[in-house]
Amino acid sequence: MSDSKFASETKPPRARGSRLLVTALLLCLTAFGPGQESAQDASLVHEKVERLVQLREDLRLARQRHRDRTERAQRDLDRLNTELQRSRDQLSEERRQFEAEAEALAARRARQQVLVSALSELSQSSGPIRDAVRQRIQQGIPYRREARLPASTNNSPSSPEQAQQLQALVATLTEELRLARTRELRHTPVQRNEAHRLHVREARWGILWQAWESEDRSQVGVATGDDWSVDLPIDESQAIRTAIQVLAGEQQPRWIPLPVPTPSPLSGGSPR
Repeated sequence: MSDSKFASETKPPRARGSRLLVTALLLCLTAFGPGQESAQDASLVHEKVERLVQLREDLRLARQRHRDRTERAQRDLDRLNTELQRSRDQLSEERRQFEAEAEALAARRARQQVLVSALSELSQSSGPIRDAVRQRIQQGIPYRREARLPASTNNSPSSPEQAQQLQALVATLTEELRLARTRELRHTPVQRNEAHRLHVREARWGILWQAWESEDRSQVGVATGDDWSVDLPIDESQAIRTAIQVLAGEQQPRWIPLPVPTPSPLSGGSPR
């Protein structure tokens, strides 16, 4: 169905009113006109008026369709603007996150560079520390000496290996500090020579003092580097016996002056 036919069938009140007015005017002209020519003119005018009314109606419908299309287009434009703004906001947030991650990565790289530099410096200075720790353990009490010694280094420039070596040194120092705060009493054999083996109660105070008392309580000894000193003054022997008995819970705790000998130069062999 065409727009013109639609307009003729569904004319609005204003269009129908205009048509009725024109029809009444034409009837008057026909009734009072001079004759046939006037009737023909009236018919022509009527057709032109009808055409004008139709054109006005078509124009109104066209304008209405234009308004509808404009409103739809505006709604689509608003929706697109909303989506565009949402995309812009999302892009801005992603850019902000990217910049934050880039700054964090740069900061991590800077810290890593500082750590690598510090690791290199520590690795250079850890050698003397490691040597001093080894010397102190070797010249100290024989308690678990081989297990306590820090591992030797290979002077590798590799950062992972340097880190492992430093970690091992820190572990050694931590264990030495733990042992320095502890005491221990155990029953163990002591090999005095190839033919002489004693069963003793051995006591350890920290990492400075280690001594024993034979189970028959006839002998005592104190660690001096890689050997045991058994030829002790009576007062030192009595102090060792008292300290072992206090550690075993056989006497009340009290202050006891213990002999702590100066480590002797390293020699071969071990007291065990």
